Amino acid sequence: MKHIITALLISPALLSVAHAESSNVEKYKQVYVEQITPILKKQFVDALATEADPEAKLSFVANGMANCQVETISAYPQKYQDASINPVAEGGDLSEVTKQVNKMIKADIESGAISEEDFKAMVESATEKYINCTKALEKQL
Repeated sequence: MKHIITALLISPALLSVAHAESSNVEKYKQVYVEQITPILKKQFVDALATEADPEAKLSFVANGMANCQVETISAYPQKYQDASINPVAEGGDLSEVTKQVNKMIKADIESGAISEEDFKAMVESATEKYINCTKALEKQL
């Protein structure tokens, strides 16, 4: 009985943390889409001109890219995921947040908190996730 009560006390706390993380991921994706859409619109103006519904296509691509970005970030330890997702979820600029996370990783490598081998493995995993995700997105286009 004691274990059941303990489980009941811990479970809502874990669910709350999981919900907050999920909420931040959704906010991250929303802000990502808001920030990337004007860039995509500018870069693909000619390609969008031939689309029957260019805004729908643009939205589809931006949302797909946001999902791929979250998938890519998941290859990194939680510390870097949080540093990437939370500031953007709060409205931070994607490029500035990326610069800050890169500085954090560089400092961790220089201090020995992570090894260059671990860093290389993270990058390889992230790259693989990104490639797989973007290939899947391209198939849907």
